[in-house]
Amino acid sequence: MKKYDYFKRVLSFNILDGYVVFEIETLYKNRANLILYMDDNGILRLMFYRDGYNKSNKIVDFKPIHGRLDVQDRDNKIVVKNGDYCVLINKDPYNISFMHKGEFVLKEQIKDFDADDHFKIYPSGFVLDDNMCCHANFNITSDEHFYGMGEKYMGLDKREKNITCWQRDALSTSTEYAYKNIPFFISTNGYGFLLNSFARSNFDFGYSSGLSLNITLEEECMDYYVFLDEDYKKILDKYTLVSGKTPMIPKWAFGLWMSKCSYMSQDEVLSVAEKLRKY
Repeated sequence: MKKYDYFKRVLSFNILDGYVVFEIETLYKNRANLILYMDDNGILRLMFYRDGYNKSNKIVDFKPIHGRLDVQDRDNKIVVKNGDYCVLINKDPYNISFMHKGEFVLKEQIKDFDADDHFKIYPSGFVLDDNMCCHANFNITSDEHFYGMGEKYMGLDKREKNITCWQRDALSTSTEYAYKNIPFFISTNGYGFLLNSFARSNFDFGYSSGLSLNITLEEECMDYYVFLDEDYKKILDKYTLVSGKTPMIPKWAFGLWMSKCSYMSQDEVLSVAEKLRKY
């Protein structure tokens, strides 16, 4: 049985040049560091890792620090603002929420219990097993839907789907296995999410519990971006600002694209090429 060491409370925080570092105590009295970057364009980056470990298998290293952070310590809450965007960190119990123009857009789920007050899905933190995974758990609203995750042989809406993000030879189109997984999705609640890691990950979009979006990563550092906006096109613009924009292919590349699963010989390839030119 997995042993979950989830976040319990914020011990302290430190405001640095363009970001905030929080020290967090876990269920088993371990220490974790959480780093928050956010700019005035609605791009946020959040990283957390155990004390003494900060290595990440990151895809990109974009640090959203444009604008000026306004950090306020209010009793049991820490409020971080930049422009129209705000992050609320509850100290005890630990919880984090993302806001845009005064409205809650995304928040962590810390109360996914069954009738016996046992967790169905544990709050964000670490899994203390041989692989030392980490996971982030967020609240799902009743009318929320999710789109993305790259090439997938299933419906567009990923709600109530459980998806492993890992490149592999699919060999068919009848399973979730795919060649081009992308750990990015858009929510109808007004945010995009990019998991910034090429390690194996799992996205549980309300499959195990209708209350939780649970993201598990097979490494010791959770690193993700949140893109806040009510306009899907603007979310994509912010995402490609971080990931890079795809250049237009040259004119000669437009036209017939053809492939098949395998060619058995060079003669077969040349024969196909000859027929393409002929017909």
